[in-house]
Amino acid sequence: MAEVIQICFRTKPERVNADNIERLSERVLPDNVSPDPPLIIEGDRYLIGVLNPRGVHRRNDSIGLGTILDEEWATPDTQHPSGSYAIFRNDAKNTEFVSDIVGSRTIWYGSTNGLFVASTLQRAVVTFLQQYTPDPQTQAWMLSSGTLGPYRSWAKEVEQLRPNSILRLDRESWSWETDYHPATFETVSRSFDEHYRALVNTIEDTLSAWPVSTDTDVLTLSGGYDSRILLHHFSNQYPEIKTLTWGTPQSIETDLSDAAVAKRLADSYAVGHQFKPIRTDTVPVNVVIDRFITAGEGRIDHLSGYLDGFALWDEFHAQGTKQIIRGDEGFGWVPSITRLTAEKYVRRGIGLTTVSDISELDKFDIANQQLPDYLRRNEKEHLGDWRDRLYQEVRIPTTLAALNTLKSPYVELSNPLLSKEIISCVRQLPSELRDSKGLFTKYVDSITPKIPYATTSANPDLSTFLTRTDTVKYLKSELEEAIRSTELPPELIIYISKRIRVSNSSSTTHLKLDFKRIIKKNTPRVITDIIKRLYDDELFPGYNRLGFRIIIISKMNKNLTEDSEYLTN
Repeated sequence: MAEVIQICFRTKPERVNADNIERLSERVLPDNVSPDPPLIIEGDRYLIGVLNPRGVHRRNDSIGLGTILDEEWATPDTQHPSGSYAIFRNDAKNTEFVSDIVGSRTIWYGSTNGLFVASTLQRAVVTFLQQYTPDPQTQAWMLSSGTLGPYRSWAKEVEQLRPNSILRLDRESWSWETDYHPATFETVSRSFDEHYRALVNTIEDTLSAWPVSTDTDVLTLSGGYDSRILLHHFSNQYPEIKTLTWGTPQSIETDLSDAAVAKRLADSYAVGHQFKPIRTDTVPVNVVIDRFITAGEGRIDHLSGYLDGFALWDEFHAQGTKQIIRGDEGFGWVPSITRLTAEKYVRRGIGLTTVSDISELDKFDIANQQLPDYLRRNEKEHLGDWRDRLYQEVRIPTTLAALNTLKSPYVELSNPLLSKEIISCVRQLPSELRDSKGLFTKYVDSITPKIPYATTSANPDLSTFLTRTDTVKYLKSELEEAIRSTELPPELIIYISKRIRVSNSSSTTHLKLDFKRIIKKNTPRVITDIIKRLYDDELFPGYNRLGFRIIIISKMNKNLTEDSEYLTN
């Protein structure tokens, strides 16, 4: 719910004051949020601002967001606490910025000779640094993958604190260093039963210690494995826990949709449950997209759950909901590894689709994307270990954290399955027990009701929204502006704009997607790998979605340019 900015300085500049932090909230929060008054903390050579501070942890001059289990979390020179969080902590001499084991809540930072700025918002860092240089690599990643790419920011001046890191700033000597612990997958020699029991004990111990307030917290429930295990444990500990699912009005009546399965699960555990319909025709297209880009700082293109213009999330905030409990996790990923699995399919499965993967983009002069050396596969690294290392070090802090950022202007987020104890236990499993979350799903199946898992999403279809007549008109209009306001080749923008089309074939699209899911589910993995070798699927997102991604780039470029000049006007 809260956004934090901390500014450290040798000599306090005129622009670093409480008034400018209060003005910041008017610019960086969506227009349908009525934020609580900001919390301002002034210390020795630092100023902290907490925008919309409901639900934050404060101890003296230290601020924590999310869920923090250790009592000593606010003390510098201590190690990473348990939980899912972002921490800004201070004492008389030092400042520390702490990310959790998978970077579930992002901290951005940048510096000049006399100023160090850290925040959960890129735009806040740019505003107080008064510097913005667009990063062509970031723009290329947004175009090809719909995300900012691994550890990238819109601005060259802004860096992302990597997962499992502590950045320590000595305010007296004006020096800083980062203590980073990379994800290490090292299989512990155990029998299958021993691995199973270790994972089960870790999950159960963590969830037993996880704090939940039935007055102000809501568990989001889907038809999958992850929220199901949270429901099972928390409904026993907290019988009055509230659960929630949202989706299209018809999804609650659609058999095996997330919404329909979630209701069956809630009924089976006798907990309170609400279904909130997302209506996609009540808010103008420009308002939907502007709020989406503002709320999430343009970090991701996953718009489908927010086509109501964030009305659902504004309602949570107005009702006094402080925290949403989510089932983000890192138990393993796809594809299952066979002798025919290629590295590029592992990379693409994580979401690291590059311009060179998409022939329609590769023929234009766009920045060449490269994975940092530390994210490349090591010489003797098992392909399954690399897959899950990329998931925990890239997909969670890039994709899932971006999805959390979309909600954070309205509510706080809590992710029990991302605690360091659970993640550390997963890293001790052999790769084959992590394939498709295999060991975890065995545990869920053994203790939860025999209710089928969902096979379709309850969210509106994004392609349907992007091909509506009013949306296409908006996309084409905005792309004309994008030619003048991005570093992308104008000929690329014109090429895509000409190919954007209105479509009324949503039912056909759903049939194709359902058929694809059936084939994928019932085809052995080795056969899938053979097919991929014979037919190289390029993951083309469609011209309308490419146009939408260009608009995200254009609008963020405009926002950040204005941010860098705001305090001088």
